[in-house]
Amino acid sequence: MLYSYINGDPIVAVDVKSKDGSWYVVPAYLDSGAGYSVFTKDYAFAFGLNLKAGRKINLTVGNGEKIDAYVHKLSVKFASKEFIAEISFSPNLGVGTNILGMKSFFDNFHICFNNKKSQVEINSF
Repeated sequence: MLYSYINGDPIVAVDVKSKDGSWYVVPAYLDSGAGYSVFTKDYAFAFGLNLKAGRKINLTVGNGEKIDAYVHKLSVKFASKEFIAEISFSPNLGVGTNILGMKSFFDNFHICFNNKKSQVEINSF
């Protein structure tokens, strides 16, 4: 599947199922340098999660600082595939967007960036 960048960035939509069974469309930046997907804490609350009930991890962000995040397993739909993904949520995510990282996303899909055309091609294995 071919996706166009949003505002010049590889931002795509991922559908996430909340605890009450509702689906939310979440914009997220595809980041091949991120080990984990990390969303803002506001999404944890929107999905009906107890933020700190997730498995606590420590993430290193771009400036070298470490932030706490809490990993939860959620049903997602991405690139025409539904699966359980590990998504972490952090009260200290300082960037302006959610991030899709290696765990659960890059390890389940072939993702090819074409920056010249501002497109990304995503296919499941």
